[in-house]
Amino acid sequence: MKLSNKAARFGWWFSACFLLMCAVFTYILIRDGLARAQTYSPSAFGHALPWLMPTVLAMFWAAGFGAARYLMGIPCVEARVDASGSVHILRRYPFRKESQTIHAADLAGAELVETKDSEGDLYYFIRFTTADGMQIDVAQSPDRTICETALNSFKAALAASVDR
Repeated sequence: MKLSNKAARFGWWFSACFLLMCAVFTYILIRDGLARAQTYSPSAFGHALPWLMPTVLAMFWAAGFGAARYLMGIPCVEARVDASGSVHILRRYPFRKESQTIHAADLAGAELVETKDSEGDLYYFIRFTTADGMQIDVAQSPDRTICETALNSFKAALAASVDR
């Protein structure tokens, strides 16, 4: 039995595309030079401000790096039950992966967590809690039945492997 939460991949790709776009616009600014950067700002000066485009671009770079740092710290998680009753947790980040084995006795529980998304709609997580209090979200969906079915299957697989 395997559960996986791969929602973090969207954030990884989004931040990579955003930084690529910043690189392209930086290349264009360097290629064309500041003299050709046309900015028609509504100012009392009546002419383009030469520092405006590099400043705006620098702010985009700063925001892009901040968002990338945050989003690339969110892992894709995979939980797998083996025949011995152990749960193998694999956390994948863009440039590394971490593996952890939790024995069935050390797993305090697996539960369905109901939350609301940014628009107020219900959203569901399957959350594992270890004996030391660490919480791991191993699956998520806006559909409750999908999460309930996956949680019940996972609990059945865990119970079957422990009974052996």
